[in-house]
Amino acid sequence: MRGKRRWLLSLVVLVLAAAIPELVLRLVGFQHVSGVQFGWPTPEELLRFEPDERLFWKLPPEHESINSLGFPGPEIEIPKPEGTWRALFLGDSCTYCGYPRIVEKLLNRDGPPDGPRCEAVNLGIPGYTSHQGRLVTELHAARMQADLAFVYYGWNDHWIAYGSIDSEKVVRPPGQGPRSATLRWAGERLRLVQGIRWLAERLGGGPVPLESPRVPPAEYRRNLERIHEVLAGQGVPVVFITAPTSHYRLGVPEALLEQGVVASAEDCMRLHRQYNGIVREVAAGTGAGLLDLEADFNRLPELEALFRHDGIHPQGEGLRLVAERIAGYVAETCPPR
Repeated sequence: MRGKRRWLLSLVVLVLAAAIPELVLRLVGFQHVSGVQFGWPTPEELLRFEPDERLFWKLPPEHESINSLGFPGPEIEIPKPEGTWRALFLGDSCTYCGYPRIVEKLLNRDGPPDGPRCEAVNLGIPGYTSHQGRLVTELHAARMQADLAFVYYGWNDHWIAYGSIDSEKVVRPPGQGPRSATLRWAGERLRLVQGIRWLAERLGGGPVPLESPRVPPAEYRRNLERIHEVLAGQGVPVVFITAPTSHYRLGVPEALLEQGVVASAEDCMRLHRQYNGIVREVAAGTGAGLLDLEADFNRLPELEALFRHDGIHPQGEGLRLVAERIAGYVAETCPPR
């Protein structure tokens, strides 16, 4: 009986030893999710995605708005249905946020009644750089049977790298099975487990910001050239897009500096101009098409309402303008047949 009491007392002490710190950490609002650091997505944001050994992360296909390949939108018919003209959209969150669907509607609305059905396939994933875009192109482009491809990367490429640049990062997806699932559950929900990981990362140094972007300029150029090479090799014309912004006229939001993705407002604007310049050079050097949306938006009298608060993502009328510019390019240079 005495031994049983000792065992129960030890169990109570153990439970309290875990429960009290857990409660305190919750009361003070502590939260830390361990993971590979990209600047953005943060490890916490990465919980919304599905880990991928090559692409780092992708969208969870079980979500109702995500198809089985892990991209936004309905299922992509493969092979492409007869009588369908298909445009492929490669990009990051700016592409993910929806202008390809507007392009599809515009082309179907304005095209000849007896013309082909126009379809937009959106391969844009939040947080992706041209490094991931190159891999997406190599993995998926051939099966899409696209008639035209639009490429829109750059923002995440010139964000600060943490620990290593994208091409040198290694992401190991979590193991399978009950034990791995339990560990993931504990790491996501128990503050005490998160606190232990936070302390271990601090003692071990943790990922530190580098003086290099996630994708250095030379690699950015090579990635865009490789995307063009793969698509052109499949007979798919490519159109590169420069990313518009309101930063030059309305300033860089303080939130971007607080997120640690840029060193300063001046660096943000300098790098964005530099990377858009590379887009123009690659388009000219490869003979690809170019939609210079940065220059187009810079000529507009009002910008504030066209972007979200970050000055990066088009919204509302801004999305419509992007879509109209793309649909106009298609109608003028390569109308669906």
